[in-house]
Amino acid sequence: MRFEMTESNRHGMKGSAIIMGLVVVGAVVAFGCSDSDEPGKSGARLRATQEPQVRPVSTVSKPVTVLPAVASTPSGDDFGAAKTVVPANVSFKDAEGAYRARDYERALVLFEAYVERKPANAWGHYMLGLSSWKAGESERALGAFEQALVIDSTHIKSYYNLGRALLELGRPEEALAEFEAGLDLAEEPGDGYRLVGRAYQQLDDTESALSAYWDALVHDGTDAWSMNNMALILIQASRSEDAIGPLARAAQLREDLAVVRNNLGMALELTGRFDEAAQAYRDALEIDQTYIKAEENLRRVDGVKQRPGLEPIDLDVAADRFVEGIEQWRAPEVSELIPGIIEEPLVRDTVAVSFESSWN
Repeated sequence: MRFEMTESNRHGMKGSAIIMGLVVVGAVVAFGCSDSDEPGKSGARLRATQEPQVRPVSTVSKPVTVLPAVASTPSGDDFGAAKTVVPANVSFKDAEGAYRARDYERALVLFEAYVERKPANAWGHYMLGLSSWKAGESERALGAFEQALVIDSTHIKSYYNLGRALLELGRPEEALAEFEAGLDLAEEPGDGYRLVGRAYQQLDDTESALSAYWDALVHDGTDAWSMNNMALILIQASRSEDAIGPLARAAQLREDLAVVRNNLGMALELTGRFDEAAQAYRDALEIDQTYIKAEENLRRVDGVKQRPGLEPIDLDVAADRFVEGIEQWRAPEVSELIPGIIEEPLVRDTVAVSFESSWN
């Protein structure tokens, strides 16, 4: 399901105009355009609040027999020879503790036992879904999230994480419907817009994806993942110069994300700035010494001579100008965009970049 771009949308901007507006901001980063550039309009708003979905009771999750505290699960069950002690009165805290310790198979068993005791607790089914997904039980995860929504059709996190699971299973149209449903209910819509953008990226609808990411940033100018994912669209469309600003800002916001530094290195490398690219890859490896992709990228560019006459870029300035672009998009809409900025649609190129992968 796709959200409609209608005149009743908050900003009412068509896809081609979204691309124009994005390149206006990118041009500021790359070429220092004057303040006379008119601001672009933000991306399309989603449809009006929908009725809560009515879902059938899922049959995916398997029943669990709650065993005495001294007993363990049989060795021949779905979890192989591993044994998990299940207290007779297993609590949410018990199961959550296993999840926080990243013992996801144990958390799955404990949350299954918990929802057997407390079947009306939507949060129990939600955590069962997270534990199942982390333990590699994707179908069980889908069923658990769906069951949470049967109990509570306003449980936003279940909509979002059901959508994430569908997205990672390669079912973006179904995921988009779940993201939209959660976004319609959310008071703070930033995460929902970003997830909508990811679904559109997987559907190869880059214009709608950029629209969603801009809406995410208009609502939350610190959303580093939206900046990262937006930049990847530009890199894949051979617009690496325009990708530097959002990635530089994302790197300022999230010093813990090696993937952002790696992608910044890719954007710098593709514009011929090999020295800066090498430093970005080093920064990625300083954050995560096991990041093989960054290590390979550094090996490729380390010591390569830069293109003659290419001036180094000040990443802090590029980040600041991107922030200014976000502020422009928060301004009241204008009647027209500056014409002639771009004449061709975005065309995906095959560049090895990394998208958001974590979810919770």
